[in-house]
Order: sequence, then structure tokens, then C-alpha cells
Amino acid sequence: MSEKQPVEISLEELNQLIFNEVKNGTTFETYLAVKKLVDSGYSKLQISKALGKDKSWAGKIVSLLVDNSEFECYFSGNDLFYNKKTFSMYYSLDSFLEAEKENLTETECENVKKFLDSDIQDQKEFEEKEGAIFDPSAPIKRFTIYKGFGSENAPSLWIAENLAAFYNDFCLDGQKTQAQGLNLFSKIIRTLMRVGSKSKNDIDRLVEKSRRIIAGEPQPQPKEHKPINPEKAAKAIFDFFKDVQFTENELNEVKRALKKILKIKENKDRIFVDINISIKKELEQDPEDVE
Repeated sequence: MSEKQPVEISLEELNQLIFNEVKNGTTFETYLAVKKLVDSGYSKLQISKALGKDKSWAGKIVSLLVDNSEFECYFSGNDLFYNKKTFSMYYSLDSFLEAEKENLTETECENVKKFLDSDIQDQKEFEEKEGAIFDPSAPIKRFTIYKGFGSENAPSLWIAENLAAFYNDFCLDGQKTQAQGLNLFSKIIRTLMRVGSKSKNDIDRLVEKSRRIIAGEPQPQPKEHKPINPEKAAKAIFDFFKDVQFTENELNEVKRALKKILKIKENKDRIFVDINISIKKELEQDPEDVE
């Protein structure tokens, strides 16, 4: 039996593939484009060569997707809606509103849409500025919205490599760990959606930590607290500032940068800083004191 010949790639399809590659980077849209061509009979090698990629590129892209709705939701840049009471998840606004219509008031529906249309990514930040999206008198916070990034800004496919491997190797293999693995995977996706796009090192650490939890390995213990010598700490702070000469503009930039650092959740959980630094004005000498 002769081997099936690969389908010739039309100029239109190739241009579309290249358009997706350039416009979206190596995102979920690129995966869909490559997958569609492969499913239609185009050779993975042929596609890789046509885009000037390594010969294994298209095959690697196609192998990344896992059969998990949260994973697809995250990498396609869609919004994720989570019912904390029933643990139900919805991957579009329409499906959320339809499924929860008996539990949502008209005002709450409008608030959800207002949040999704806003430039604010985090639900908590939005509610601090605009008020609660859902009825604040409810005994439990019923719904959490993880706002997507939009297809054009969806995380790149290289982030998917460890997540896909983790899902396939640890979440699906072995009945003992499958439920725990799937639960961890769900938490990972929601964590990523909450904090936005993370670096490859952040993804690696997050996945590695989950692997150790599933394997039952002992978790790293918090570092033992070492008492701080108040005099030494104060001297170190003083020595840092005493020879630094800020302009007003530089000082304001430092303050803005510090506030930005302290807004990051990990930093906010570790340290609270209430500090005001300002430029000490030089005292003008009295002419009579000048020899």
C-alpha cells in the first residue's frame, strides 16, 4: 500500500497560517491553524518547512493541546466563570448567564458585563473601585470571574509545554492520583488567570511544586525566622540613603516603582511598608555666619 501523499498547501491557507503566526505569536490560534491543516492531510514536515521552522516544529505544536476545557480556555484567552458553591465552571459569558440565570439578578448580570468591558483585569480591584459585582450580603462569595487576556494577547505556546506534560503524566495516569491531579491542574489554571501571564520560570516552578505534591514528596519547610538586630537594620537603611542624592523627579519615580512592587500579591503577603522619603532641604547659611 503506497504512503499517502501530503496535500499541497494552497497560497491562501499558507498566508493565513503565516498571518496567525505573525499576528498572535505562537499562541492557541497558531495551534488551531496548524491542527486544522494537519487534520486536512497536510504534512507536519511540509508545514514546518513552509514557515521556515525546524522540521519538528508543527508536530510539537500539534502535540501540546490536552483535552481539558480550562486549558483551552486559558490559552485561547477566554474568560472563565467559577461557581464556588457548586464548583461548576463556564468558559463563556453566554454559558455562564444561561446556566446561572436562576441565581443571578438583572443588576448582577449587568455588573458582570461591566467588569468584562472594563480595562481592569482583576475582579477584586474592580470591586474595590466600582462596588461588588454580586450580592455582598450572600453568606458565601458565590462566583469568581477569571478575566481572559483576549485571543491576541493569549499566553504563548511555550508556556503550554510543561502544563500539557503535567496534565498527561500526572493528572491522567493512575487512579489514585487522578482526582488530586485534576484538582491541582484546575487550581494552576485559575492561578495563572488571576495573576496574568507569567514567565517560563514561574510556570516551571508552579508545575514542579504540583508534581511533588502529587508524588507525596515532603514539601519545603518555611525558613526558620532569624531575629533581626534593630540597630544593624536601622544602620543599614541609613547607610543606604545617606549618600544618595535624589532629585524630586527621581524620588517620585522610586516611590512609584516601590508601590508597583508592593502591589504584587507575593510581595503584599510578605511585607507591609509604610514609609515616606523626601529630600531634606539644605539650610541656607546666614551671611553673618560666613567668614
